[in-house]
Amino acid sequence: MAPRTLTEPYIKALKPASAGQRYAIADALVPGLKVRVTDKGSKSYILWRRFGGAPNPAARALGTVGELSLAEARDKARSWLALIKQGEDPRASAIGGGNDFGSIVEEYFRRHVAKQRRAAEVRRDFERELLPRWRNKPVSKITRRDVIQLIDTIKDRGAVYQAHTILTHCKVVFRLGS
Repeated sequence: MAPRTLTEPYIKALKPASAGQRYAIADALVPGLKVRVTDKGSKSYILWRRFGGAPNPAARALGTVGELSLAEARDKARSWLALIKQGEDPRASAIGGGNDFGSIVEEYFRRHVAKQRRAAEVRRDFERELLPRWRNKPVSKITRRDVIQLIDTIKDRGAVYQAHTILTHCKVVFRLGS
């Protein structure tokens, strides 16, 4: 579908997708900005771009329609595009206020881990294995290879269960932070 100049009334009039489907309408004014509509009628603004040097483009949520106006979504998309052009991951900056792994992890602890029964154990895992390596490293610079090397190092010392646990933590944090 060709991009079109989105308007608030047009977005409001969009019908839900077919059952089990979703669709997106691209904005002609801001490259990569789209409105995604689900089969339940939920509408959200997304930015469709290559993030962090990834080989394939991906969608990142900017916000839901109603919580974010079209003008705010366009402004946010433009600022994210500027950050991407500089090689930064815009969601990483938005989550923790900082682009480094340590800031993302602190925000993750505050929002998600603090309420868990195993919060002390999770914090200990991060402080023992992840933070010493990547605390000040920008999240966009931590590669899949870095994670694999860390997991292999943990496995090589005979801590297979710990390697699995750390891999799970990495998946959760990078899903939230990237």
